[in-house]
Formats: sequence, structure tokens, C-alpha cells
Amino acid sequence: NAVARDLKKLDSGVEILATVVESIHPPAGAANAYHAVQAAQISAQALIARERGAAADQANLAQLHASIAHDQAAANSREVMSTAQSADLRFGAEQQGYAKAGQAFLLEQYLSQLTLGMTHAKLLVLDHRLGGSSAPTIDLRHDHGGHHHGHHHHGEASGPVGFPWRRASLAAVLIAFAVAAASLVQVRSGEATVVTRFGNPSRVLLDPGLSWRWPAPFEAAIPVDLRLRTTSSGLQDVGTRDGLRIIVQAYVAWQ
Repeated sequence: NAVARDLKKLDSGVEILATVVESIHPPAGAANAYHAVQAAQISAQALIARERGAAADQANLAQLHASIAHDQAAANSREVMSTAQSADLRFGAEQQGYAKAGQAFLLEQYLSQLTLGMTHAKLLVLDHRLGGSSAPTIDLRHDHGGHHHGHHHHGEASGPVGFPWRRASLAAVLIAFAVAAASLVQVRSGEATVVTRFGNPSRVLLDPGLSWRWPAPFEAAIPVDLRLRTTSSGLQDVGTRDGLRIIVQAYVAWQ
């Protein structure tokens, strides 16, 4: 107002063409609140970016797991298909082999599987000719002093040397096998007799406490065919009249 009065006295004046506001200084409390709002906005933007990154990471991980599961399923299905195709080809080949060779092919297959099954079997081969007219014997008994009766007498062959408990365990397994294969072995009052189809029986002596007596109709010893023939699988003939007799300690018997 003072400036205006002075200019009026001088018969002069000032024309305001524009007004420029360089800055506004709000109160201190308002400035702090505004800065807090800006900080909250920046923090919210950072949290949004972080959550977007975590979501992208989870999506990529899920996609990776799905891809692995798909590839594994494809590999498993391919393996199953290959196994099925291999079995189909093997079955076709076996059909052709049986059509051409008949029972000879079945025998070869049987002996091949027998060779695989008895790879780790413990066998004791007895020559029935050692005793002349007497039968070879596997003595699995033991006396009260812990000494074994496992010895040869009158051409009889004894079982493998071992501790009493090992022989008792072997005898128990023998009886268990006899229970499972009643048509192969007859056990009576401590003595088991295995008779081959060609005669020349082989005896297995057991302790009376470990013996087993069959009820009818297993009272009579039943002939057992323990024959094997020389084949491409490497098995030798042990069942001829002048050949050997096999006692299978692993208790794998065949007919």
C-alpha cells in the first residue's frame, strides 16, 4: 500500500504482468507427514516388486517340477513299453523254439533256469559207488560232547564239517524242506531216506529230537528223480545208473 501511495503522488504506476511463486514452505508438521507418506509409498512399491519376484520364482519352480515329472513319466512309459516289447519278442522266440525243438527246448529252458536258481546253492555230490552195496550217508548228528559223527564208514560219506549248532540248523532246514516237499523226502525216527528213481538210496542221519515222522499217506519212501543231463548250460549228467547222486543241501529239488 505504501508503494502504491508513493507512485500515486508521482503520477506514476506499475503494471504487474505476471506473478511467479518460487516455493511454498508448509508448516513443519505437514512437511514431516508428507515425507512419511512418500516413504510409505516407496516401501509399498518395494514390497510389490518383492512379491512379484517371489511369485515369478514359484511359477518357474512349479514349471520345472512339472517338466521333470513329465520327462520321468515319459521315460518310465518308454521303459515299460521296451520291457513289454522285449517280453513279446522273447515269447515269440520261445514259441518258435518250442515249435522247432519241442521237449528239447523245454528241457534246455528248464536247465537254464535251474542253473540260475542254483548259482549260489551249496551242493554236496555223493558217489553211490563208494560204498558198494551200502548207501552213502550224510551224518548230521552230534553227540553230547559236541563232537560230530561226521565220518566215512563202510563207504559212507559224511556231511560238511561244522559246529553242532550249524549242523542242527542244517537239520532243521532239512526238516522244513521235507515239510514243504513231502513227496521228495521221508523222515522216520531220526533218519531221512532219499531214494532215487534208479535205486541206490542215500540216507540223511538226524538227531532224534530233530526228526519228523510223516503220517499217512507218506509212510512209504517215494522215488525221486535227480537226473541232470549234459547240456549247453554246462550241467553234467548225475542221474544215470553208473553216474553220481546229488544231495542238495540248499534243498532245491527237481523232478
